Order: sequence, then structure tokens, then C-alpha cells
Amino acid sequence: MICHTCNKEFEDNTGKRKYCSVECYHESHTVKRVCSWCGGKLSCKQKKYCSCECFRAASIGVSKPHIRLSDEQRKERLVERSVKWQKENKVKVYASQIALKHKQLVTILYECPCNHPKKHNHHSDYLRPFDVIKLCPACHSAEHKRLRLLAKQTNNKKVTFNTAINE
Repeated sequence: MICHTCNKEFEDNTGKRKYCSVECYHESHTVKRVCSWCGGKLSCKQKKYCSCECFRAASIGVSKPHIRLSDEQRKERLVERSVKWQKENKVKVYASQIALKHKQLVTILYECPCNHPKKHNHHSDYLRPFDVIKLCPACHSAEHKRLRLLAKQTNNKKVTFNTAINE
């Protein structure tokens, strides 16, 4: 059998035990008392908040503090989000990879006049990966913002650079 608290294996002849020891049993059945504002531990005498600061902050409506993640946790979340996005957007990933791999075949439809050293390839149509628009980071984010706004106004999820210009 495997203990429900510590996940260690233990022998049980009856097949009824869930815990390897009395300590594990008590650990699983004790109520974890935490501050309802910050999530810190409460002592025996404290009922809802761990400190006067938490009580005051909760009573005046201050937003709860954010839990700080370690560098490893942040990297893990970033990788998870990246993998999830790549699975959901396979056509976009393909268009980006093919344009980077075969730079000599890329046709630049438009290039922003900004003098930024590193310009992004923006695909107006992911099914035509070699047709790109070269935009600096600021113009690239402005273009995506403009396309999102236009899509929201027209109730159309797929608004491209070309359709926006032709209107």
C-alpha cells in the first residue's frame, strides 16, 4: 500500500489502512489554518488573519499580495505556455520557421520606415509564409493591436494586413 500523506510504501495485511503511521494520519486530518488575506499560517489564538496589517488591508479592500515565483517556476510556466501556444498555432509556427530557414525566398511586401536594427517578420497570411511585412518591435505590436481592434469592431476573428488596407 502507499501512504496517502507521505506517499511511502508500507505493508498492510488487512488492506484497510491508508496511512503508514499515526503521525501521517494526524497530519492528514489536521485543518491547515491560514490567513484569509495573505495565506500565511495562523497561530492557535488567531481566527482569520495572521496580523493586524492583514486585517487592516482586508478591511479597507487592498488587493491581495501576489505570490512571488522562483526563477525556476517562472521558466517552467514560460515553457508550458510556449509549448501550449505552439500546439494551438501550428500554422503560425510553420510560417515563422520556414521564413527564417529560407530567407532568400522571402518577399518583403512592406517595411516600416523606422531605423530599428532588428525588425520582425509579420505574416499577414500564414498560408503564404514567404510574403512578410518587416516591422520594428514597436510597429509590430501596434499592428497587432490595430488588427485586434479591427477584428473586434467587425466581429471578424481573421482580419489581416491586406484586408485592413483594402477597406
